[in-house]
Amino acid sequence: MIIDLTMLIEDGMAVYEGDPEMSLTEINTLEKDGFRNHVLTTNMHVGTHVDGLSHMSVIKDDISDIKLEHLIGPAKLVSDQMIYEDDGTEMLLVDMLTDTLNENFLESILKSQVKLIVIEKDSVDKYPYSIHKRLFKKGIRIVENAIGFNRLRGIETFMLYVIPLKIKADSALCRVFVKK
Repeated sequence: MIIDLTMLIEDGMAVYEGDPEMSLTEINTLEKDGFRNHVLTTNMHVGTHVDGLSHMSVIKDDISDIKLEHLIGPAKLVSDQMIYEDDGTEMLLVDMLTDTLNENFLESILKSQVKLIVIEKDSVDKYPYSIHKRLFKKGIRIVENAIGFNRLRGIETFMLYVIPLKIKADSALCRVFVKK
């Protein structure tokens, strides 16, 4: 079974505070033009997206340079209210109970083999984004604005797929799903 954890991209959707509005506009219609076409105007931090390491650091890490093998693999759902016991899992879906990633949990994953975390919130922290910077310095990428973690409760492990646009940018919209 495949479980999609991706937010729907649609005109007028919410954006991160201070970011420009996004728009999805139909520019050709079947009735008028014989085909449909749309223009999407957005930044890379709308909806479900992956932050590359260069988003807030000098590390060279364009999304187009990331090997898909680093975005696909075994994962599990954990709470940020625990101390993560490193078992070799490199990808975690993190259930954040507050607006900022729990400091004890953060310390535990910084000492682990984790390379990617997925959250249902729009950020792991707020300005001046010290948690982002600490994760990036350790080589941990962040997927933000995922949805539907409640559908994963009770499933111990699953395969995670994070499929970003192949784009020369610090971050990218992506499709995120799990297969159990």
